[in-house]
Amino acid sequence: MGLSQRLLALVSLGASAVAFAPRRLNIPSGQAARLQSAALKASVEDKDKVEVTEYFNNEGFDRWNRIYSASEDVNNVQLDIRTGHDQTIAKVLKWVDEDGDAAGQTFCDAGCGVGSLAIPLAQRGAEVSASDISDAMVSEASRRAEGVLPAEAFSKMNFKTADLESLSGAYDTVTCIDVMIHYPSERMQDMVSKVPPSLHRGSAGCSESNGLVVFSSWAAFPTTG
Repeated sequence: MGLSQRLLALVSLGASAVAFAPRRLNIPSGQAARLQSAALKASVEDKDKVEVTEYFNNEGFDRWNRIYSASEDVNNVQLDIRTGHDQTIAKVLKWVDEDGDAAGQTFCDAGCGVGSLAIPLAQRGAEVSASDISDAMVSEASRRAEGVLPAEAFSKMNFKTADLESLSGAYDTVTCIDVMIHYPSERMQDMVSKVPPSLHRGSAGCSESNGLVVFSSWAAFPTTG
């Protein structure tokens, strides 16, 4: 089965239900509970986004930029993270190569970080839309890409600051590598479900489309073996 015919999920997704007592509103109790639940959920989600954005635009950027580089200024845990990330990138690129020529294929790399996957895809001739919630990460990814890619390949890349729910367009493949580890585990399934269906070229669920969605995350620190 070819890459474009597979739906690959590399992240364990779990669902949890939380009951909220309805307030004393002049509406049916069930509707009140749903409204309160939705408002609280939106508030928590907004807080998560703000915290992640601030982190990756400040001290988090310095830390992860170091990890996702050849810098020797990393500890053993950070080195393990780098190794695990590199192994994941290599696995995805192996799937791409096994499926044939990536030239002309369209990729959406959501949560692109410093461009660890987006740049190798562009080197293979793909058209890549690379996005991240962090301005600092997007700028670094663009800087790295411009430094190693021929002008023609770089011109086929599009960098933008956006979260998962803000993305748009249609692509042959959507990737989201090592992003979910930065959010509470209970939010993983909800975030994946909110990736706009239009991103998957073909059909909303991707089960009968020509598209591929690759999500990857760690439940714990990766092993080096």
